[in-house]
Amino acid sequence: MFTPLADLFLPPTCALCHGRALDSSALFCGACEGSLSRRPSAACGTCGIPMSAASEGQDRCRRCLEQPPSFDGARAPFLYLAGVRNAVHAFKYRHRL
Repeated sequence: MFTPLADLFLPPTCALCHGRALDSSALFCGACEGSLSRRPSAACGTCGIPMSAASEGQDRCRRCLEQPPSFDGARAPFLYLAGVRNAVHAFKYRHRL
């Protein structure tokens, strides 16, 4: 209800470039979101780490098979590379997001 008014006075900002975010529920602007590397569909069913084409047909990576982690599963929409790492660090260490 008040979101358009709040966006007018406190516009949502991109967690990476600090430009204007797509909308109040978005963390990134269009340019920054487009630059993030999405997680590939071939990933370990337990830890979510990307798996190579050579692992086709396997649902878990070698590390999870040899030493299963103490959790059931983990997923992330993006790879933890520069843009995502910067956003996580801004939130975690500088309390900005």
